[in-house]
Amino acid sequence: MEIFETMKVLNRELRQQPNDWNRITGLRNAIIKMLTVLGIVYVKPILTAEDTEQFNAWEAARLAKDYQKADEFRQALSAKGLI
Repeated sequence: MEIFETMKVLNRELRQQPNDWNRITGLRNAIIKMLTVLGIVYVKPILTAEDTEQFNAWEAARLAKDYQKADEFRQALSAKGLI
């Protein structure tokens, strides 16, 4: 499977409920391996408790349709390079 097709399948699996985490992990690992072959190094970000709180607050604000607050959280996460 090529990288773009693998990414498409991974995105489809992530939208599927309930998630098959074994399949998702396998697809993620395959993509990382393909990127490594291409010379692209994937560095897994290390999230702090504050980062996790911001992600959760961003998601909650987005679901509550409080787009102004959601945008503030998104910008903070983006400034840290997490999204």
